[in-house]
Amino acid sequence: MNTPQKYNAFISYSRKDEIVAKRLEKHLEQYKIPEAFQLLNQKRFSIFRDIHDIELGELSEKLRDGLNQSDFLILLCSPSSFKSNYVGEEIKYFGERKGKEKIIPVLVGGRPNHEIKEDDPIQDPAFNKELFHFFKEPLAADIRNFNGEGYFKRQARIREARFQIISRLLYTTKTNELVGRYILSKRIRTGVLGLVLLFLLAFLGWRYYDNIPKAGISFTPESSNSEEKTRTTTNLKTLNQEFKDQLPKKSNKKNLLIATWNIRDFDQGTIKGTSGKRSEESLAYIAELISHFDIVAVQEVKEDLRPLEKVMSYLGKHWDKKFTGISEGSSGNKERLGFIFDKRKIQLGDMTDEIVLSEGIRIDDTRTAQISRTPYLVEFIFNGSKIHFCNVHIHYGASIGPKLQRRLDEIKTTAKVLKRRIDKSSSVSHMVLLGDMNVVSPDHQTMKLIEENGFFVPDTSINEPTNMSRNKYYDQIVFATRKDSFDINILSGGSLDFYEYVYREEDQAIYESIFSGFYRKDREPKTDQEKSRYYRRWKSGQMSDHLIKWIELGL
Repeated sequence: MNTPQKYNAFISYSRKDEIVAKRLEKHLEQYKIPEAFQLLNQKRFSIFRDIHDIELGELSEKLRDGLNQSDFLILLCSPSSFKSNYVGEEIKYFGERKGKEKIIPVLVGGRPNHEIKEDDPIQDPAFNKELFHFFKEPLAADIRNFNGEGYFKRQARIREARFQIISRLLYTTKTNELVGRYILSKRIRTGVLGLVLLFLLAFLGWRYYDNIPKAGISFTPESSNSEEKTRTTTNLKTLNQEFKDQLPKKSNKKNLLIATWNIRDFDQGTIKGTSGKRSEESLAYIAELISHFDIVAVQEVKEDLRPLEKVMSYLGKHWDKKFTGISEGSSGNKERLGFIFDKRKIQLGDMTDEIVLSEGIRIDDTRTAQISRTPYLVEFIFNGSKIHFCNVHIHYGASIGPKLQRRLDEIKTTAKVLKRRIDKSSSVSHMVLLGDMNVVSPDHQTMKLIEENGFFVPDTSINEPTNMSRNKYYDQIVFATRKDSFDINILSGGSLDFYEYVYREEDQAIYESIFSGFYRKDREPKTDQEKSRYYRRWKSGQMSDHLIKWIELGL
C-alpha cells in the first residue's frame, strides 16, 4: 500500500456528466467505512472533484495538485468523456505517475468501445483513447441506466458497481462482505426508523384520540368489598351506555352540552336527615354523569372539598373546576357555587365575578343589599365565542304565601342585573343563567319573572321536572342575548333521571344493610313503608334530591 494521500480519489469526468459525478461524490463521502476496513482510522472517504472549467488540452496547477494528492483516479466513462481532451490529459498525467492499478473506470453512459461495430448505426464509445495506453480492454464498474430494466434489478446492479469502487479504494477484494454489511446496516436503520415512525404515529393517534371529547371516567375501586366493586363497575357501564344513547354526541365540536345539578349537601360530612356519608360508589356515579356534558353548574358544594376532588380525579386530566368560597350566614348554608368543565370542548375566559345586587332585595318588607348566595358569573370560550355563565341558587322560602316574596325578589333582581350587563357588553353576546332557581312550574310566577326581565326560556317540550318526584321545575337553564347579536340556537334538552339505573326502588334490599342502622337512634324495627321512605331519603343523600337539567346549545 502506498503512503496515504490527502484524497482517496480524484473524479475525472466530462462536464456533461456532472450530475452523475456529483451523485457519486456524495455517495462515497457519505459512506461510513466499517471499522475493520478503515485506513488509519479514516471513517469517511475524501474525494476531489474539479468544479471549474479548464482550457482544452491543458491541466491547471490546481488539477495537477489534486491528481498528485489522490490515491486513485475514478474515471467516468461516457460518449462525452470519450471526446474530452482534458479527461484524456487527466488519464495520461495520473497513469504515468501512479500506474494503471490506481485507475478505476466507471461506465456512466454509452458502450465499451470493443462492443461497437463499424457499421453500427449508433456510435457511442465510452472509453477515452488515453485509457488504452494503460489497458488493452478496460474493465469498468457499470452504473448506467437502461430503459426497461426493473427498478429493483437496476438498484442491485448499481449498488454492486459502487461497492466495486469502494473495495478498490479500501484495497480489498471482499466486495460481497462490504455489500452484506451495507444491506444489514440499512435494514437495521430502516427497522429503527420504522419503529420510530410507528411510535410517532401511535403517539399522534393517541394524542388525537385522547383529545376527542368523550363521556366516561377512569375508575379503580378502593373499597375492599368485592360485591360493591362488582356492582359499581357494572352500574358505571350501564350509565355510560344508556346516557350515550340518550344524550347528543359529546364529540361533536359544533354543539355545547350544558347542565346544571344541585348535588345535595356535597361534602364529606353527615348528610342531613340520613345520618350517612357519601360512598365511593356514589362519587363514581356522580363523576360518570358529569362526564357526559361539557360544562356543569353545580350548587350546594359545602366546606369540605374532598368529595369534589375525588370526583375530579375520576374525571381525569381534561377536566377543570372553578368555584366560589362558602356563603356565610344561616341562609347561605355554607354553600359554594361553581362550574366543572371539559377543557377539550370549552375553555375558561379572563373574567370571573360574584354579582352584587346594589338595588337590594326585600325580606319581610325590609330592603337588604345582598341575596343569600351570591350569583357566580364566569366567562367561558366556545368555538371562539365568549359566553358568560351565571350560576345561582335562589332562596327557597316557600312556593306560596308571604315567604314566597324573597324568592321572587331574588329571581327578578338577578335577571334584571344580568340582562343589563349583557346589553352593555362589547365583547360578549350571550348570557347563560342556570342553577337551582326554585321555579315551581313553567306557568308559575317564578318562571314568568325570568322571562319578563329579558331571558329566553326554552320550549316547554324540553322543560321537564327536575326533582325526585318529578313534579317541580326547580332547576333551569335560560338565556339572554345582546340586542345586536344573533339568537341562541337550542338543539335539544331535558332532565336526566339517573335513578332509573342506580339506587333503583328494586335495589333497596341491596343497600338495606348499609342504611338500616340509621333509621333512628333507638333502632326500633320499621315497617316496610317506613323503610322505603327512609331508603328514598338516604339515596338522595348519596346522589341528590335533584335530577340533572341539561341543554344542547349550537353556536
